[in-house]
Amino acid sequence: MRRLSRRAMGGARSRSLVALVLVIAAFVGQLVVGIQTSLAMAHSASEAASDTYAYVGDLLTARVAQVRDSAEDLAATTAAAVELVGSSAEPGELTSLLLDRVRRATGVKAMMVVLADGRSYAVGSTDDGFVVRRFLDDGAGGLQGEHVFLDHSGARTAVPPRNVAFDDARTHAWYRTAVASDGSAWVTSDLPPALTGTAGGADGAAVVARTTSRRTAALVQFDIDALATILGEVPIGDEARAYVLGRDGTVIAASTHARIAVRLHETRLGHPVTARDLGLSMLAVNTSPAGEAVVRTDDGTVTFEQVIQEGGDASWVLVVEARADSLVPAVSRTAGVVLRVVTAALVLGLGALVAFRWLGADMGRLRHEASHDALTGLTDRQGHEAAVASLLGSRSEGRGVLAIAFDLDGFKRLNDTYGHAVGDAALVAAAKALRAAVREEDVVSRMGGDEFVCIMLVDEPERAWARVERVRVAIVSGLAADPDVPLGIGVTAGFAVDPDGRIPVGELQNAADAALVGGKARGKGRTYAASSATAARV
Repeated sequence: MRRLSRRAMGGARSRSLVALVLVIAAFVGQLVVGIQTSLAMAHSASEAASDTYAYVGDLLTARVAQVRDSAEDLAATTAAAVELVGSSAEPGELTSLLLDRVRRATGVKAMMVVLADGRSYAVGSTDDGFVVRRFLDDGAGGLQGEHVFLDHSGARTAVPPRNVAFDDARTHAWYRTAVASDGSAWVTSDLPPALTGTAGGADGAAVVARTTSRRTAALVQFDIDALATILGEVPIGDEARAYVLGRDGTVIAASTHARIAVRLHETRLGHPVTARDLGLSMLAVNTSPAGEAVVRTDDGTVTFEQVIQEGGDASWVLVVEARADSLVPAVSRTAGVVLRVVTAALVLGLGALVAFRWLGADMGRLRHEASHDALTGLTDRQGHEAAVASLLGSRSEGRGVLAIAFDLDGFKRLNDTYGHAVGDAALVAAAKALRAAVREEDVVSRMGGDEFVCIMLVDEPERAWARVERVRVAIVSGLAADPDVPLGIGVTAGFAVDPDGRIPVGELQNAADAALVGGKARGKGRTYAASSATAARV
């Protein structure tokens, strides 16, 4: 009996030893699998990090390109609006038009328009308000220049107006560029003194446009400080540097840390610095196809380069230098997940799933930020085109396309009176009401400032005016119902409709915007259809 007990005990020990060996083997096997999977995850994380760097660069590129696009649109629509009323308008009306646009536009320092007979109007922003310079008919067959100084509210200051010698803007290179161009064009030198504040032409960054009749030209000059602020809005790390360069290497704008480096180099060298002085290679200009980014990683530093809006000598190049571990949080989080997977093989599968889900969420967030307005949640100018393309791809035969442009009346006055927080509340309320007033499939975008655009498919194009008016009234009601928005904010709408869906949506949208601009010149708070002349050009 005792021997049987010993045999049983020996068998139990053998079975326990076998079980222990199996457990150890299973653990070692799982650990090996975990390490192999971790290495694969590390490789995937490295590739995903490169994608993330590209997304951050694309986001910055989109912000700068949006400012360029807005400036081009502003130049073209201003030239058209001035030509529409220029021959009959009082000088004060055209001055007020430019003043309103300089106030409202993001990143714009000054604007100027020139008529074919030499008359010109210019408005530039200063620390104390605005300076207006205009050349008007002196009643004796000539033109007389005048300087007028305004405060931030637009009222004349105590500084008396003064006469200035006539400077024919038509002799400047930028005007000749505008007249010779078939559309918008960029200029960087010989800008008019009314905008640069110098005794003669000066360098800068400006876009010019003229009307189809070639009778009116408009110029929009950038506010470099505002452009630098835009570069600082994207979180790329405290010590990161972002530059906007001209194609020849000149520094157009720079983020906070980059501007410090630029000023130190200028002090040391005694002249304006270029990309070469800063050690920037600008590989994107010479080696990368248009629209593609160049991303390099060297000793933990990521360099991103991309050409913004290919256009000959007027192209800009975005260059970003940042630490890889501070560029985006996703990279650090992924590295942490990989470490936990190596040390805890038993939860490897769950760790991998969490890592890739986190990384995917960051990718999705960056994609969303690159195409949507942060304040209202609507698609922005960058995402508008893709959303419209998707909508038109679902269009069935027989359905028309309706383009609507909306603009808030009195928005600038609201901002100046109550502050930007109330202005933001008005934009959010307007966006919410607009989104609720249309169908889910309709594309609703904020194009910048207080300008909204809606593109929709319609079955009854002849009822377009009633549909647009209903949406406009819904926005007005939404603004009035919001307790955070003071009363008195109106909405003006312009629209253009294509019953057959054959007109390019960009041209249709331009017609709607022209109807809005022309309509506001006649009376705000209404709905305006594109004129027959506009429709014919479309």
